[in-house]
Amino acid sequence: MRKTVVGVAVAMAAALLTGCGGGGDDAKADAGSSTKPTKEPAKTASKWGKPKTYEVTVAVEGEGKPLITYVTDTLHSQQATLPWKKTTEVTLKGAFLKSGINLSVGAQAVMTPSGSFDFPPCSIKVDGKTVAKYAGGGSSKGCKYHLK
Repeated sequence: MRKTVVGVAVAMAAALLTGCGGGGDDAKADAGSSTKPTKEPAKTASKWGKPKTYEVTVAVEGEGKPLITYVTDTLHSQQATLPWKKTTEVTLKGAFLKSGINLSVGAQAVMTPSGSFDFPPCSIKVDGKTVAKYAGGGSSKGCKYHLK
């Protein structure tokens, strides 16, 4: 039994060292593919153009501590004390240069001094220019903008 286990171990080691008995065309193709860079990224860059970076600021005004949900590069959600704002860079590349992305910000309703609940005002700025603004009130629509 011991000779069988040792024999199997030697056979497995030999197979691993020789590339599983390879040396055929597949082994040559694998060896060649690791040394040649693909040209796919270059084609993508020339097809869609150069990436564009924007400075995006999302803000919520008012008083209170609501849950704020916003989308810049990805979806974010956080509990925050108002007034609140977040500035980040958003880079469009590839197909997003043509289709664009949606930006948004909104917050849960907060209690007003009169005791009612209203949604706080919000805004979105792109490169310092206000592109979306909501004055606040009874609607939960928040602020939305399609960046392209």
